[in-house]
Amino acid sequence: MMVAMPIMKQLIAELDQVILSGIDESCVHLLPKCLTMYGAMLAETHSENPLAIYENYLQRAVVLIEQDASAEGQEALPVLARFADHHHQSIVEYMKSATFETKRLMVQEAKAKLEEINAVLKGQGRYMNILSVQSSIDEAELAQLTKDRSFFLLTAMRAYIRCLQGSSAYDLRGFRLVSLWLANNSESEVNQLMMTELKKLPSYKFLGLIPQLAARLSTFLNDAITFQVLFLQLLLSCLTEHPHHSVPVILALAHADLCTLAEEAKRPKKGSRLGRGASVINAGLTQEARTAAQMLLQKLQKSKRHRNFTEWEALSKALVELAYLDVPAQSRKSVAPINMPRDLAITKMSDLQHVGVPTIDVKIDISCEYTDLVKVVNFSRTFKLAGGVNLPKIIQCLGSDGIQRQQLIKGRDDLRQDAVMQQVFQLVNNLLDATPATAKRNLNIRTYKVVPLSQRSGLLEWCQGTMPIGMYLIVKGGGAHRIYRPKDATAEECRKKIYTARMNKGDRLAAYQSVCRDMKPVFRHFFLERFLEPDQWYTKRLAYTRSVATNSMVGYILGLGDRHVQNILIDETSAEMINIDLGIAFEQGKILPTPETVPFRLTRDIVDGMGVTGVEGAFRRCCEECLRVLRKSEEHLLTILEVLLVDPLYDWKMSPMKAMKLQDMRPNDPDTTMGNIFEDETSNSRDSKSENGNIVAERALMRLRQKLQGREHGAQLSHQGQVNLLIQEAMDPRNLSRLFEGWQPYL
Repeated sequence: MMVAMPIMKQLIAELDQVILSGIDESCVHLLPKCLTMYGAMLAETHSENPLAIYENYLQRAVVLIEQDASAEGQEALPVLARFADHHHQSIVEYMKSATFETKRLMVQEAKAKLEEINAVLKGQGRYMNILSVQSSIDEAELAQLTKDRSFFLLTAMRAYIRCLQGSSAYDLRGFRLVSLWLANNSESEVNQLMMTELKKLPSYKFLGLIPQLAARLSTFLNDAITFQVLFLQLLLSCLTEHPHHSVPVILALAHADLCTLAEEAKRPKKGSRLGRGASVINAGLTQEARTAAQMLLQKLQKSKRHRNFTEWEALSKALVELAYLDVPAQSRKSVAPINMPRDLAITKMSDLQHVGVPTIDVKIDISCEYTDLVKVVNFSRTFKLAGGVNLPKIIQCLGSDGIQRQQLIKGRDDLRQDAVMQQVFQLVNNLLDATPATAKRNLNIRTYKVVPLSQRSGLLEWCQGTMPIGMYLIVKGGGAHRIYRPKDATAEECRKKIYTARMNKGDRLAAYQSVCRDMKPVFRHFFLERFLEPDQWYTKRLAYTRSVATNSMVGYILGLGDRHVQNILIDETSAEMINIDLGIAFEQGKILPTPETVPFRLTRDIVDGMGVTGVEGAFRRCCEECLRVLRKSEEHLLTILEVLLVDPLYDWKMSPMKAMKLQDMRPNDPDTTMGNIFEDETSNSRDSKSENGNIVAERALMRLRQKLQGREHGAQLSHQGQVNLLIQEAMDPRNLSRLFEGWQPYL
């Protein structure tokens, strides 16, 4: 770059000279691109003052493009936006630092001292004059810093808005625009800018941000009036123009306490089983969010989309009622279909004309007509139980396309985090699809639809044609390990040996190594059984390897834990891996009583499915390409995750008591996950924890940034070096031996 910069500077000077002389006006088309590239180089190397870079290069390039739409260098706007945003963030971080605070206090002390001396000397004396000049310089510096922060903030927001107005290629910039707006909503200049520009942007540009915008309803009544008006206008536009994407999210907030009365009536006084996030939401915040959501829905009722709301509300209440339906004790272990009571509202939900099948992703229609919607025809009159403490129910929904779709309805379980994680997975897929190196390898995360219905209930798309890898390997009474290696130790024997070593404080590494000698991997047979043609076998095994690589890198960045063999599915047709039950994230698994010591699951059976090359070749290369894309997309990922981490409506943090009880349950219930926790926290306990909530969230965000910047154990690594380190940590017997026995690290 240091060689290229002087050449680029000379080229710009020559182009300017040619254009001024009028010899060749065609050079005008090339100049914006050169200015953009040189400005980006200067910004990266900090070779000039930020204001000079803005005025002399980046802003000049934008002006030239606006004057001539055919000019090269259309990337000038996003480059300018990133530059201004980055400099704004740098100033904000400095203003939060101890250094800035010390300087601010020193200025205040100097000012107070100056006033004392002035009272005595009456403005006379050399020392008085020196102190006055120094104080003025320091105050001017602080004032300029504040002015620069505001300037670069507004510049970044204007550039992001123009990116959104100009092309769909930059739609992801909307995430950062909204993040800056929400963080600075009390500033009149920011709200004035949004008031002018927001109406020029189509509402579909913000649909991907609906969950994050909805979360803001919990506190927006404390914000500036101008912000409140703009914020409600934006949400109402999304609700009226794109109800299929927006109404379920806002309705879940309005129905936050829909199940509270029924749950209170049924809950025992002690030892009640609550799901993820149960009873950990501050009552005041919930009421505020619910009130705001209901206000929005009342406005929607008066619009032309009122039928969408009416049908969705009825369906939502019916599904919550089903989620909390008591199942007789004699039927709880039944695998046969169970008849629904005739008076259930869900049995009357038929031929809905304005509601699509909830678990189908509705493609955005920029015309807002949605004529191709797959509508709900009816629901089955029976359900099956999926197993587990909270007895989730499997139902069938018939769509207007004639297809029956299985759905999973859950009660006593907060699915907000699962829904946001699926949103992150979809964003990752968009980023991978937009990158040639990952697109040609078909790297992606398999997603499924999650629809929160209330505070502690929700609907999930059933992953058809899949099975947990644990079911294939060690299903009770059989499994691949018993079929192909009948003389090996059983999974239960291995689990007991590791449990004994942990409880007796024995040599856990020796116990783990002994188990590995007694039980060999067999997952390669999954592909030999199902894909009989050589080319098909090779293609599916490669698809599996790529899927494991992508899931591993994304899971590492998000800090996903609890990756035991029942929480990982494999598609029996495509051989893709699917992660389910995403309740432990952001490295909260590290604070369990038996901490999780690996970044992702890369055990012997997982590697066995990759063939003789194992983690070398395709797996390693796909990991590197995927991580490279994730690291380049730091700002997009952090924008979504930051809102989840600081959202006052959801407590994603793992308390020590939760952690202890989570693992205490598992020996007796191998299917128990984060969703099944014995704990009845009151709103008072939530209030006491909220004091440290920001600190914990900041720590999680800091760790996310470190991962996305390649900082591991104090060292800065390339994406290849980072992948190598992660693979070593995931396969290290010393790390695997320290895991909880329910994780079954020997499989």
